[in-house]
Amino acid sequence: MYLHCVGGADRTGTLAFLIEALVGVSESDLSKDYELTSFDGSHTRRRSDPGQGNTEYILKYLINYLRQFEGSTINEKVVNWATTPYQGSSIPALTATEISQLQTLLVAVQ
Repeated sequence: MYLHCVGGADRTGTLAFLIEALVGVSESDLSKDYELTSFDGSHTRRRSDPGQGNTEYILKYLINYLRQFEGSTINEKVVNWATTPYQGSSIPALTATEISQLQTLLVAVQ
């Protein structure tokens, strides 16, 4: 799978974080992998919310948002987020079958 945005950091890192959480990557590895997207150096990473005037990390916002969903692990919370329809959106939530198919496609069995 190939993901990319202009900077290859925040949007790409966030999407990779969510997909990897869906397929069972540990929270420690999720955070480390997300941070690896900041080592490009060709651009200034916009990691703050200018509307709030602070410099908190985007990953922190994401994790705080995900905390509202059921689950004892970040992986369970992401699955519950992904399977919950978003009000006002015509995009359907993922199904358990779709998540299972994603796991089959992306996780190497040893």
